[in-house]
Amino acid sequence: MAWWKPLALVLTLSGTISLTILWLLIQQKRFTIFNSLFAYAVAIFFMEVMATLVALQNRGFETLWVAHTIRLITAIYFPVILYAISRSLDLPPLPRYPHRPSWILFGIASVISLGTWQSLYFTISHAPSSFFPTFTPWYWLVLTFWVATYYLLFYDLLLKYRLCRRQEEIAALRLALLRLFPLVSLMAMSIHALPFWGIDHPLLLSIYLPGSFLLLYTAIRFRILPLTSQLEFILPQLILIALLLVALYPFIPDNQNFAFYHLLTVTLTLVAIVGSELTHWFHQRISQQQHQAQQDFEKKLEKFTAEVTTYLEPEKFWEYVGHYCQSLFQFNRCAILAFQYDVQPYQLVYLKGFNFSEFQAMLSGNPSAILDVLESERQTLNIHHYPENSVVHQAMNRLGIELVVPIFEDTTLAGIIFLGNDRHLYSERTHLLARLPFFASHVAVAFRNLKIIRQTLQAQKMAEIGMLASQLAHDFQSFIALVKLENTANERLISHANYMEKLVQDLLHFVRPQQLNLTPININDLIDMTLDVLDIPSDVIIEKHYAEDLPEVKVDIGEMRRVFINLLENSLRAMQNAPRKRIKITTRRLRPLSRFQLSPWLYIEILDEGEGIPEELLDKIFEPFFTTHKHRGGNGLGLAIVKQIVTRHQGYIDVASRPGKGTIFSIRIPFLIQ
Repeated sequence: MAWWKPLALVLTLSGTISLTILWLLIQQKRFTIFNSLFAYAVAIFFMEVMATLVALQNRGFETLWVAHTIRLITAIYFPVILYAISRSLDLPPLPRYPHRPSWILFGIASVISLGTWQSLYFTISHAPSSFFPTFTPWYWLVLTFWVATYYLLFYDLLLKYRLCRRQEEIAALRLALLRLFPLVSLMAMSIHALPFWGIDHPLLLSIYLPGSFLLLYTAIRFRILPLTSQLEFILPQLILIALLLVALYPFIPDNQNFAFYHLLTVTLTLVAIVGSELTHWFHQRISQQQHQAQQDFEKKLEKFTAEVTTYLEPEKFWEYVGHYCQSLFQFNRCAILAFQYDVQPYQLVYLKGFNFSEFQAMLSGNPSAILDVLESERQTLNIHHYPENSVVHQAMNRLGIELVVPIFEDTTLAGIIFLGNDRHLYSERTHLLARLPFFASHVAVAFRNLKIIRQTLQAQKMAEIGMLASQLAHDFQSFIALVKLENTANERLISHANYMEKLVQDLLHFVRPQQLNLTPININDLIDMTLDVLDIPSDVIIEKHYAEDLPEVKVDIGEMRRVFINLLENSLRAMQNAPRKRIKITTRRLRPLSRFQLSPWLYIEILDEGEGIPEELLDKIFEPFFTTHKHRGGNGLGLAIVKQIVTRHQGYIDVASRPGKGTIFSIRIPFLIQ
């Protein structure tokens, strides 16, 4: 019989699923009435499937008799258990005796069907090659019992549906009434009722397989089996067993020995259980390792957060971040760019393993593909996520960059971390790479705290200096006034008094700067106004290279004129003994090198051909009280005030000089001062 082997395997799989469900129900140890009744229903279903496997053989009168007797008993008790399950639902209480005629009919049918010998309902007939059951007319009592039981089940669910008010329970009852109840009734009709009228075919028994899946779905849908990790792992095992049976179908022997399939059912169930337990064990081990790795990572972050606060200088701060990032994520190449509000908005603050000149070329590129994508997407860039022929992949590969991680301070880009390795270990450190943005957020918080601490310390320092300067100014002003009044004929003493008076005024201006009064003005006109008030010797040549298309910029006119006066006076002083006396003043617009920052900048350059500044002094000239012209009346506050004014306008000032050749002061101020 061609249908026997596939049907036996279908019943074997159905038995495996139902036996596995029974094991899961026992494992959870929830011995409530509802769970216990459902476990009984699953056990009866399993017994019927196994009895059906025996009945398929048709080998002997006694064997067939026992098999069909078990099927008859399970068929009678299954709807009774379903009805008991419906009565045990924790839903609105029902009347004590609903629909009295139905109960009377149910009682009569149950007494007759359960109190009579099974031989009354079927007999075993003998054919030349097999034995098979023949149903008697008394079988209609069993059918009547079924109809009564299913009717009571339907009536019970319908009544509870009408009385129920909670939406979740209404949805569950609607599912039971419209889907589960019709499917169970159809299965019972196909397997047990149709054969009474001679409508019988072995392939009808394949309906047991969807029946077992229906039991599993019901257990999950009504939370009889909660979605634990055990259930999550056993479901794939059942699917693998089904696929395994399909794959091994040609190799399974064509015998009709029910013991083989019973043993196969138990074996497959054990395979599913053992497989799920092993999977669960491995998953726990992996989860523990991941949890331990997460704890180690958090401890390292705590250490980073505690130690990074000790670095108050930005250079030391970024150096520590770079070293820690390399050791934490196991990269041998690292570079960090810090954002600055300038024409070139990125400053290379840390570099190890990468090529310096290549990185500088990337920053000065117009534009850089990597920075362009980062600024537009504002998320971590991974070289493995881009095709090899893409511009971003080629640019990262050329520089040896594997990952680009932005550091955001709120919504502002504070910096960028570049990471690379000589060997591609991406797959080995996936769990670490996923934590990079988290580390970057900690860096952003630490950097923000650093700025707050520095600003606080600077404010405290300036406040203390301001208090001291105020006291000194009061005392010095009185003394200077007395000196000038009593020594009008002493020019040397008057000169020193004027020097002291200017020193006090500059000191007060430095420690207590006035609030900026921004006024729109053309910077070319402001420079000309400054030149008009200066006493410029006739042998000094002033070259003006002004850009004619400059828009007005909002600046504090008095403060910026102080900047130009100080710089121009320094240039005139530096050229006193120069063979050629020339001051070149240039203004023009600058376009930022990043698409992230599109506001234009104003560039001002003041060049002189004076004596120049030694290279070892260039880093000190903007420090307060540092001067090389003390004998000429310098107090060391002029350039410090100049830098302070430019910085308060959100600008930058740089100096370049060669002894004997001259000095260039360059100023950059944004047109849109925030």
